[in-house]
Amino acid sequence: MHIFTMLLLLSVLVLVHELGHFSVARMLGIRVERFGFGLPFGPTLYETMWGKTKVVVHALLLGGYVAFPDDDPDSDVPEDDPGRISNRKVWERFLVIIAGVSANVVIAYLLVLFVSLASGGVPSGDYKVYVEGTQPDKALSANHINIKISLIKWIT
Repeated sequence: MHIFTMLLLLSVLVLVHELGHFSVARMLGIRVERFGFGLPFGPTLYETMWGKTKVVVHALLLGGYVAFPDDDPDSDVPEDDPGRISNRKVWERFLVIIAGVSANVVIAYLLVLFVSLASGGVPSGDYKVYVEGTQPDKALSANHINIKISLIKWIT
């Protein structure tokens, strides 16, 4: 069950990341040929057109991509078209590139905020840990026991 949860969370992270690239590109007027969720091999589960963008969901949901006309050498978009990302200013291309990571940062912040509000607040960081004693592990040497005790003393 933990593996399924991890794969689900990873898929959400990838989806948010790719939506970041896609949304900034569209806001800047850059043409997006394909928005793919999942790795582009194996069977396609779902395919539709959303405006001029083909949205594709692949069977293996551990990846994603945003394809621009520049990625396809057989694209019918003219080389000098302003909808191509290569014809845009450097700062616009930069915004599209960093949008994925920025979307991940925003969703991480919102997730931490939601969890902290739902659990009664943000942790204060003021924790007191008391160790009443240690019991040496018979399988460990004396050096390992000293390291464990030193770490416990360092933490407190």
